[in-house]
Amino acid sequence: MNSILKGVIPVVPTPLDDNDRFDSDAMQHLVDFYVESGCHGLLILGSGGEYPYFSFEERKEITLQTAAHLKGRIPLVVGAGFMSTSETIKFVHEVEDAEISTFLVILPTYYPVEFNDINNFYESVCASTAKPVLFYYYPQQTLQPLTVEQISRILTIDGMAGMKYSALKLGEIRRLSRIFRNQSAIFSGNSFAIENTIRAGCSGIIDVLVSVVPGTVVKCYNAVLENDHKSAAVLQKQILDLLPLMNSLFLPARVQVPLLKIIMKASIPMTNRNASRTSVVKEALHQLGHPVSSLSRAPQPQVTELDRIAIRRILGQIRSD
Repeated sequence: MNSILKGVIPVVPTPLDDNDRFDSDAMQHLVDFYVESGCHGLLILGSGGEYPYFSFEERKEITLQTAAHLKGRIPLVVGAGFMSTSETIKFVHEVEDAEISTFLVILPTYYPVEFNDINNFYESVCASTAKPVLFYYYPQQTLQPLTVEQISRILTIDGMAGMKYSALKLGEIRRLSRIFRNQSAIFSGNSFAIENTIRAGCSGIIDVLVSVVPGTVVKCYNAVLENDHKSAAVLQKQILDLLPLMNSLFLPARVQVPLLKIIMKASIPMTNRNASRTSVVKEALHQLGHPVSSLSRAPQPQVTELDRIAIRRILGQIRSD
């Protein structure tokens, strides 16, 4: 199944009010901001949207309210990550009548499972809805790494429109992009190698950093499409300068960027789960003038005063988006 999705899609943070409830006003502001910034779609309830920390009913409310406000201005991708096949399908059934373009489905993880179980899970979800499904491949979190051949088998399931590839292996995502060019939408899960991934045939970027500087990432993506290598390089440098927001706030980008490039080029497997950066992203948005609290659902870490100072310093090194 071909997907209409392509381009730059932010992983939208889920704003909370002071009472730890979904802040619909702040979400509406973010939706409008991303649309006005030229984003080609939105992803809600992804990893950067704290999906594991919201109840079934909260996720349903977030989905329906966001879809109602967006009104189809750009495609809406909704994360459907639950701990069982039955709950995933129940959620899909209860929200699929809303103006949703695609479901992004991550593998339920607690006990390790065999590949046939993984494939059966995705076959069941795809068979349950007329909406396209994206395979969310995030082995750092699921601890279920797959081979290119196994990923390819999942991507050929009827109803599977493509994938969000969040492993840090440039060679692997290039290979998948070549195999499925013009067949499936292959999205990169990071904004730190835009030219490499788009030129390899990726359909676009779905990343949480886009939520902080959407305009910069969109401009970089467009520059790549227009073969404007000079502008793309300048914009990519601005994006790489923000790497500390996604990793260590207190280690400068000039140290982190070369290490990231080595990891991506060498296809080093990541065996440790990534730490939550949701409060950091929300604080960055707050400091950029958006009416978003930095609060994240406990027990995720909250930003400290030292974190705020570091975030201010990092944002001060780049031109405001």
